[in-house]
Amino acid sequence: MALLIQHRRARNFLPRAFFMTDAKRCPNPAEVIKNLPGDCAVIFRDYKAPNREALALRLAGLCQKKGLTFLVAGDARLARRVGADGIHIPEWLLPRIGFAGQVKKHWIITASAHNVGALRRAELSGADAVLLAPVFHTESHPEKAGLGIHRLQRLAAYSSLPFYALGGMNAEKMKRLPPMDNLAGVAGISLFMEKRG
Repeated sequence: MALLIQHRRARNFLPRAFFMTDAKRCPNPAEVIKNLPGDCAVIFRDYKAPNREALALRLAGLCQKKGLTFLVAGDARLARRVGADGIHIPEWLLPRIGFAGQVKKHWIITASAHNVGALRRAELSGADAVLLAPVFHTESHPEKAGLGIHRLQRLAAYSSLPFYALGGMNAEKMKRLPPMDNLAGVAGISLFMEKRG
């Protein structure tokens, strides 16, 4: 199967960590973004925000001023309109991906995966990296059990894509992650909020 998205590989430009916006858990993402170190990136989700484009434009501008990478989740057209650095493809959108022709060559493309099938679809989508989740129990999805370290290692072994550990991450749990060849970093919400206070 041919890649659904053709673009220049951006793997050399991957950040150390991704802050994921979440309107419920972090109603003021700008405050978190202001405190992010330069080697982090932002994935703007907030799919149901009534002012999604205006909020994306504001956060993209803030990221640009700070020199942070800014990705828009699930909407390549919005990413283009706000001058994003790329897109994030949520797992639920991988089977329906139709971004061909909308993706800029220099964009970073990430995708989410919770199982081997989704990981394979992320590879076929042309993703530069994948967010494997949930590693640990998370407030965002309290009904889901975490993968745990051993299942994370097995899942990561199915692909050579760089991956980010997402779900229930905090400073203590990051220390529990063993060295893995394709582990690029971590992603989360509360991980970055705890650093503020």
